[in-house]
Amino acid sequence: MPHFYNYKNTNDFGKVAVIPKGIRRIRIGEYSILPYFTMSKVCFTLHIERLPEQEGVIKNNRNVYLQLGDGSYRTIATIYNKITDIEGTAEYTGDTKFYIAPSGYTDRNSERFIAKEGLLLFEDNVLSINHYIFGIAGILISAVLSCIVGIVVGVLLGFIQIEPYLKMWVEQ
Repeated sequence: MPHFYNYKNTNDFGKVAVIPKGIRRIRIGEYSILPYFTMSKVCFTLHIERLPEQEGVIKNNRNVYLQLGDGSYRTIATIYNKITDIEGTAEYTGDTKFYIAPSGYTDRNSERFIAKEGLLLFEDNVLSINHYIFGIAGILISAVLSCIVGIVVGVLLGFIQIEPYLKMWVEQ
């Protein structure tokens, strides 16, 4: 299930709240009920208490990164305001994560530090849409077959006369 992370107190931003958009607002705790699948849009609103400052000056040196299932990172947004709309696409199957991390990562090898130094905002194990289609179809087919078997067994047991045998056995 998709997991949206909220933080009560961080060093750079204070309180951080992640609010999903659309039907995925329906949650149980920090988990969304509806799963994401390949090529679906991941949309949420990021609320932060304060912007990072250096020597009293607000610095826009934090980005929101999307880590895709193949391990690559993509910059999605730069945090300029306390309320930022984030939108990304889950392009691969596998773990999809959103992080807030410093924007100074230009070297390809330094991308691995995003997960270590950044704040995790969103996490989900994205599966192919076929996984859900075949799963739901399997549940429906097994339910229909169970009903058919139940009806057939009920009809067959209706033809078998168990009561006379029980009366004969109990009377002895």
